[in-house]
Amino acid sequence: MPFFITKYARKTWSVYLVEAEDPEKISSDEGEYLGFFDDDGDGYETAGPFATREEALASPDAWVEGR
Repeated sequence: MPFFITKYARKTWSVYLVEAEDPEKISSDEGEYLGFFDDDGDGYETAGPFATREEALASPDAWVEGR
């Protein structure tokens, strides 16, 4: 049976913790870098608001694979 090498694109998401009044005005690399995760998705996501830094970091949205 023959072998094949397959390739596919994977998006890497960078995750930042940002303190801001308006999430629409956050730049793409602003805040404290938390790490990254790979995904097949597209787009831009913002989670929150969170009342405290601890609450934000405890959220599943703060999960990353690597730092």
